[in-house]
Amino acid sequence: MGIDDRMKELAIERFHYRRSKDLDITIDGKRVTRDNSEMPAGMPMIYFCDHCGWPMCILDEQFFLTQVPRACSECAVMQERGWLEEAENESQGHGIRAVV
Repeated sequence: MGIDDRMKELAIERFHYRRSKDLDITIDGKRVTRDNSEMPAGMPMIYFCDHCGWPMCILDEQFFLTQVPRACSECAVMQERGWLEEAENESQGHGIRAVV
């Protein structure tokens, strides 16, 4: 097994971990949901990765992004290397649900 094969294996393993976790995030004592519209006015906006569901950034409600990031840094690297589709297919085959 070469170094690239090992890196791919670890990246996919970490992807499965991130995708399978149901994160319990609280801000100011309020539980954060994945749907920002359910949060009270004035709460920070949380952007989640479209692929693994991991939170990428938390920004003040007043902060405006012209382009919302769609993938976390780890999923972006996997996508560049062509591993992301394989990881998504594997997680569906193993019953790992998408959290997004």
